Amino acid sequence: MLLVMPDVFKRFYDVWNKQESDCQQVSACIDKLDWNECLLKVSALVKTDYGMGHIGLTQKRLFYFEDTTGEYREIIQLRDIDNVEKFNWLSVFSPRNPALRIYSKVKGAKPFRVALKRDCDIWSAVIKEVWSGRLISVQEKDIHLLQQAARNALIADAFLTSFQDSKLSWTEVMAAATNLCYFTNLMHGAFEVILSMDDISSSFTLAHRINPSATESERATVEALLYIAGSAANEDSQSSKLWVSLGSNKVVVYDVATWLCESRLISVESRVYCFLQADDKTIWAGTRDGLIYVIDMETVTSERQLHGHNDTVSGMCLSQDSRRVYSGSLDGHVFYRDIATFESTDFKIGTEKKSDLIGIWLNAKETLWCGLKDSILLITDTGVVLKTLELYDVWGKPGIIESILIQQDRIWAGFSNFGEIVIWNTQSWTEQSRLTLDGCTGITNIFATNNKVCVGTRCGMLNIIDISSGSAEVSSHCIAHHDIIRSICSIGDKYIATGSASRDGRIAIWRLPLQRTILEAEDAIQQIVVP
Repeated sequence: MLLVMPDVFKRFYDVWNKQESDCQQVSACIDKLDWNECLLKVSALVKTDYGMGHIGLTQKRLFYFEDTTGEYREIIQLRDIDNVEKFNWLSVFSPRNPALRIYSKVKGAKPFRVALKRDCDIWSAVIKEVWSGRLISVQEKDIHLLQQAARNALIADAFLTSFQDSKLSWTEVMAAATNLCYFTNLMHGAFEVILSMDDISSSFTLAHRINPSATESERATVEALLYIAGSAANEDSQSSKLWVSLGSNKVVVYDVATWLCESRLISVESRVYCFLQADDKTIWAGTRDGLIYVIDMETVTSERQLHGHNDTVSGMCLSQDSRRVYSGSLDGHVFYRDIATFESTDFKIGTEKKSDLIGIWLNAKETLWCGLKDSILLITDTGVVLKTLELYDVWGKPGIIESILIQQDRIWAGFSNFGEIVIWNTQSWTEQSRLTLDGCTGITNIFATNNKVCVGTRCGMLNIIDISSGSAEVSSHCIAHHDIIRSICSIGDKYIATGSASRDGRIAIWRLPLQRTILEAEDAIQQIVVP
């Protein structure tokens, strides 16, 4: 455990608050920044190539402003920085004036000079950390790395500033601050660090936690999650969203770039159990009372309610041509509707007893997989049963299934009352293998992403199963929540989100293990500009 002396922490805390206050005052006066930009650091009055004024740093750019005239000029976008170097700006009054020279990749652009005096080392460290984080976040297509770099820069800034007037050697202080600048170090030692990241890539890490019931009197179950990708080509376009259904009959939408709640869909009057992105404009939400809400993604309002189901809508999937939506309810009633006209056709699975249909998935040639509590059916789009897979537990009795994963050549089924997963081969129609999860009292979710399968359990444990080699082996696990894991979805190809029942009621964002090879590492190094 690292102990910090009270006076040291107070000095750090005071500096942090002062710098935050300075940035807020400047932000209120400048309207040139984008809506998603955050001012990280503001300089004192300094000499620059543009004259006497101030410079500011955001996670996107460096800019110059003059507070008396209100003049604003962009110095450089961080993505266009080619190098940052320290030098002495000679003048008549001071033969040694520490300054920074910032080079641009833009053809014909002159280096920008700014005399920062005693703050020169601090500004150099802060700019390089945010710049490095931006380069790596673009390379990895992961905006959260830039956010982490910005946090690192803020901490390093407050740390260095708080020790400026101390009796400690400035060289030692700078050396300590270097450990805070993770992305700068990653840029300098790219090959070694990437290889070391491969060594630890068998585990996954918690990146963020969200409490979607933070403004409510009680925590609610996270019933369903849906990730909607934004535009990867333009970082200023509409960002990616995470749609969250709560047991309190509310739907919450989060901006994935900031993890801030954007809007709440008040018009949904019943608990949503499943989501489906039907097209580029609408999301379909299946509810406990059998209604399906067609929701406009832009306005986050319900455009239409689709009737027909008399029981909880337990699953939905798209047809191969993406023109129809199949939906199934617990009583075995299956509808398929035209997305444009909403015209529907329906059929019923089973007639003698309640079918307990827990999910529906599209198979090749417009056939459907239907998961029941004790078996899995392959049916036609008219309800004719083509194949039946009956699942038995270790004692030879029919098992109770709560979660199913359909892959191209395999079917995974998890038992709800004990920690075992059965894997079936759909080519030979035989049981391929069984996996037993230690300390697990039941499987609640099975979800595939990349070459891994994520398994949620009743005890709140998240398991990652590696299937890259063709076999299925548990590679890592951890306690993700203090209650049942009720929902899982992937966020791009680097993160997964898990949602829990109401005793925990939170969403956890996990970074998946990295999948880098030596060739990928070498290619990454060629793309990184070392400052």
